[in-house]
Amino acid sequence: MIGWEAGGTGTWGFVNCARSVIEREYGSIESFERKHKRVDVDDSRQYRSAGSDQLSLSAGSIGALARLLRDSAVRDAAAQLALRVMRSRPNIYSKFHCPALAEAMLAPLAS
Repeated sequence: MIGWEAGGTGTWGFVNCARSVIEREYGSIESFERKHKRVDVDDSRQYRSAGSDQLSLSAGSIGALARLLRDSAVRDAAAQLALRVMRSRPNIYSKFHCPALAEAMLAPLAS
């Protein structure tokens, strides 16, 4: 999810992802946090449709969010969680998902 503060003064965002992928790629959550110092890692959110293997990665600036989205481990972890959610059952958040926006946001990162 990406948003902005009232008046357009700041951008923030978070990525829900599979904890197991982050741990596999980084060895530990602490190692991930050392690389992404400006990202808050929260495992207390319980996105019910995602199951127990989840983390929320929050960035308070556009720069931190861009660095987060450039990380292939984060993209893989987000994709794994999203696939699991889509396969589980319909959920109330689907109306907020916009594939066209996601493609537009990720296209510059692919190059």
